[in-house]
Amino acid sequence: MSPPYVPSVAGAELFGHIEVAPAPSSGTKAGPIAAEEYQRELINNVGCMIAVIVALAVFQFTPKRKLSDFSARKLTHISMGTLLLLLKTEGHSYVKIFIIIVAVCAILSSLYKPLRFAKKRDKGVILFNAIVAVWAVFDLPFSALAPMFYADPCGAIVGTLVESPKWKGDKTVAGSAAVFVVTLLAAYSVECIWHRVVLAVLCTILEAVGGDYDNMLMSAPVIAYYFLFQHQQHAVNDAWGGLSIRGGFSS
Repeated sequence: MSPPYVPSVAGAELFGHIEVAPAPSSGTKAGPIAAEEYQRELINNVGCMIAVIVALAVFQFTPKRKLSDFSARKLTHISMGTLLLLLKTEGHSYVKIFIIIVAVCAILSSLYKPLRFAKKRDKGVILFNAIVAVWAVFDLPFSALAPMFYADPCGAIVGTLVESPKWKGDKTVAGSAAVFVVTLLAAYSVECIWHRVVLAVLCTILEAVGGDYDNMLMSAPVIAYYFLFQHQQHAVNDAWGGLSIRGGFSS
């Protein structure tokens, strides 16, 4: 005689296994595996937060004869973006607080006593940090901002180092080509390659015409894409809490 049917403790079960895990947005972690994962994320976050402070100090206080203002600015842009992508925010509210504090301090510094590579009321610094702070407040994935973290500084570096004709103000063909390629690569959260191509074209054009507002303008297409095509899917996934259907019968 077959043993009595016992429902799975992982969730509701009907014929095949239909299991509903806790919503990831709840931040609930339980069990030894989750505890180990949380500890790894904690160590990762502490390391990244220390790296943010150290990097800012190095780029601020290294003598100009060893590190130009241009290099310091672009390295700060790229390194801060990289560390934001490495930080694990889910279930770690202190990370969100840290990001907001650093962003607000950078904005206030720009208003009163700018970093060595920034001007007073530097629009690029203010807009970059404002976008990051808003993203952190609403707990949105920083992967959507990756093109802003990399494309703009890479375009400036390539445009400065590689000689090529200027096509829009001080924007060069080589610099804009770098913006296009880096945006195409950095928009890794966009699955459709043709969508990436369109976003890369839009970001390249907006970066070229944006002037002091290039960070904000070139971010507009990827931010709009996220809210139009990705945000709702993330919300659905959170609402269902990770619904998984597995074949097979219980006996």
